Amino acid sequence: MIRTVSAQKHIFVVEDNGMLREMISTFLLKEGYVVSVFPDGEKALEAVRSTISKIALVLTDFSMPGITGGELAQALRQLDPNCPVVLLSGEYSEKTLPQELVEYFDKIIHKPFEMDFLIDELCRIVR
Repeated sequence: MIRTVSAQKHIFVVEDNGMLREMISTFLLKEGYVVSVFPDGEKALEAVRSTISKIALVLTDFSMPGITGGELAQALRQLDPNCPVVLLSGEYSEKTLPQELVEYFDKIIHKPFEMDFLIDELCRIVR
């Protein structure tokens, strides 16, 4: 499948599993995105504060050391309510995520997933 990406869209990947983080990053780079990777929500939030207007999408795990993906999504919405946030989770789906957190995510993708599926979903959501 051929996908088109507008020039230099910047995606933040927040995932504590190093192998998965690098695999997602590699696929996004091949698709033409600029990618910043973070092993936890706290480091991502520090970086987001100075670059929020330049971020096309934040892709985050839920269960991570420090702040959770839910807490990260809430903080992102306060900084920029229009910044798309996609949750990757092996434990939560759209039906099982606590209701008070659902509004903070534009999409919830359950792990495991096919990389082509992930890229297709991100292409639909990226700003």
